[in-house]
Amino acid sequence: MESYLNFNVGILGHVDSGKTSLAKALSTTASTAAFDKNPQSQMRGITIDLGFSSFSVDSPDHISKEGYKKLQFTLVDCPGHASLIRTVIGGAQIIDAMILVIDIVKGIQTQTAECLIIGEILCKDMIVVLNKIDLVPKDKQKQTIDKVSKKILNTLKNTKFSSTKVVPVSANPSGVDSDGVPIGIEDLINTMQDLAAENSEFVFSVDHCFGIKGQGTVITGTILQGSVAVNDNIEIPTLKITKKVKSIQMFRQPVEKAIQGDRIGLCVTQFDPKLLERIIYRISYYKQSVNSKAKFHISLGHDTVMSTVTFFGTNENTSLENGFNFETEYPFQAELLDVKKLESSEAYKPHQQFALIEFERVVPVRQNSSFIASKLDMDIHSNMCRLAFWGTVLYPLLDNYKKETLSKT
Repeated sequence: MESYLNFNVGILGHVDSGKTSLAKALSTTASTAAFDKNPQSQMRGITIDLGFSSFSVDSPDHISKEGYKKLQFTLVDCPGHASLIRTVIGGAQIIDAMILVIDIVKGIQTQTAECLIIGEILCKDMIVVLNKIDLVPKDKQKQTIDKVSKKILNTLKNTKFSSTKVVPVSANPSGVDSDGVPIGIEDLINTMQDLAAENSEFVFSVDHCFGIKGQGTVITGTILQGSVAVNDNIEIPTLKITKKVKSIQMFRQPVEKAIQGDRIGLCVTQFDPKLLERIIYRISYYKQSVNSKAKFHISLGHDTVMSTVTFFGTNENTSLENGFNFETEYPFQAELLDVKKLESSEAYKPHQQFALIEFERVVPVRQNSSFIASKLDMDIHSNMCRLAFWGTVLYPLLDNYKKETLSKT
């Protein structure tokens, strides 16, 4: 049997943008709930489950050098309807990259924007597919594609997807001049291959960052992808900073190199740990207040549970040398700070902020996993963002945590 490298790609976008048609045009093998097999999907005319399908290509040179003969793409077709955002969040947590499908006629819509926010939180890379180009008259196609692509890239310029590629396609042509054969699929597959090759790069999920006097700054976390060695240059994309790795430790033992799955500490020099100390991040498009003791829908993996949130943290201009500590007393904070807005003020003094999340039922939680907090009871027909904030789980607690954990501190 030939050796395969699997690459999971989520297909996200607004309802009726053509996501399922695109998955069908790309795929050679259908699996669980693919192409709206669910009877309810067929009855309602929309995707309601995660649909799985796949196709394979010969490995690009970069991947074949690693010993893989075939590159397999597993496609995760996510629902586009506003009421099914829980399923979309779950799907986004199991993918390596995403395809954001946009109807060229309708442009960016409400769920397109929500999918983009989810992608920024949970995905490293994205391709924008401009679908249904057959609905544009042929004499105006190039002009329309250029115009819409420019508008989309302008929207993305302040996101981590600023250099994303836009691929025009028609997954299921039905226009007057159409012969029913999908358009642009080969170009899309080539772009996906390039993306898969790029994803062998080093990706590191950071959970703590602190300074050690005379040594530098230690960044701890887990390698999600690729490898790192002493003297490598690593990029912190959110800060647009590149630093050289001075040393690496794995469970307090020095090592020269670490690979995917390893939990390590990286030591770099001349880097302010305060720049990476936030554990929770407010989503700027959410315009409501985010207050302590308020209830939010918290999505972790495929679970979405109503929860009560309480914010707390350090005093202004205070940094924790070794991260969060149960033995430290923290002041209560009435709301989640809008750090981006505060950072623009000359009077801003940095400090750390954490959240206690109390679920209404027991939920399996993995340390260092990502979560998204939403207000899913908002009107789905409004054009307001329902995604409020996101963060990283530092410590999962038992339901009797006050007795079992807090009583020991």
